[in-house]
Amino acid sequence: MRVAKIRWTDEEDMELTKGIKLSKSYSVISREMGRSRSACIGRAYRLGLCAKAPAPPIAALERSVSSYHEIAVRSFRGDCTQHAMEAVLVLEKNECSWPIGHPTDEGFHFCRAQVSAEGGSYCAVHRATALLPAIQKEVSA
Repeated sequence: MRVAKIRWTDEEDMELTKGIKLSKSYSVISREMGRSRSACIGRAYRLGLCAKAPAPPIAALERSVSSYHEIAVRSFRGDCTQHAMEAVLVLEKNECSWPIGHPTDEGFHFCRAQVSAEGGSYCAVHRATALLPAIQKEVSA
């Protein structure tokens, strides 16, 4: 059992600082110093040496996700023809949504075959294509 040390010496502060700068975990630092992990974390916090940056506020994350979504929607609508938008609207629930052609091309459409029994958004053929390992996709391309 460790005996609690109350005061921190300048040498211990330097050793703690050095351990953090070397990206050692607090568990390793605490073992080397003979202090508890919590004591090392607390001292690092009081010295302003916290190894991890604070997490961004949740509101900022939500804002960035929503702004990304808005940009994606705007760019999608800007690139697509009216024909492509209509192709999306006529797609039924149990029809394969594998795109055929480019959304800006006049002949753009979806496969529209019956959705695979395994579930998902694609027919059996397109589901198998979508789930191919990356190596097989590179060879067939």
